[in-house]
Amino acid sequence: MDGDTLYTIGALARRTGLTVKAIRFYSDTGIVPSTDRSPAGYRLYDLDALARLDLVRTLRDLGLDLAVIRQVLDREISVPEVAAAHADALDAQIRTLRLRRAVLRAVAKRGSSRRKLVRCGLPTFGDLRRGTGQPCRPSHWDGRAAQCATASRDGTGRDTLPE
Repeated sequence: MDGDTLYTIGALARRTGLTVKAIRFYSDTGIVPSTDRSPAGYRLYDLDALARLDLVRTLRDLGLDLAVIRQVLDREISVPEVAAAHADALDAQIRTLRLRRAVLRAVAKRGSSRRKLVRCGLPTFGDLRRGTGQPCRPSHWDGRAAQCATASRDGTGRDTLPE
């Protein structure tokens, strides 16, 4: 395959696994512009467009939005910068999910009421659902959540959230 090869949108869809509709959308929004048009007016794409589409698909699969992907393609930010920021955001989400899991397990095990949850300092289900209050700051809640959420303490006075 040489560098002069041009692909129709259908051929590009088969090679990338994306739908024709998705490629057309990316083309219309300027994320992956077509290289040329056929005499019949069909969009044609070169190997650079194929590489851009592969990168777009990978970044979308990793959960990045189109605004960030456009910044990467425009070289306003680098892939390592985006990856690091996205990994940090995922770490925060994982901490929040662990806290939620600990609360849910404690409630399921003990049949805790709302009053008991509030009394021991844990966020209520409403707090968790709305994403408000202290659950957003796991470093503040980990100790109290573990104290209420773990079935037994290890005798050392240290509390940890279960994995």
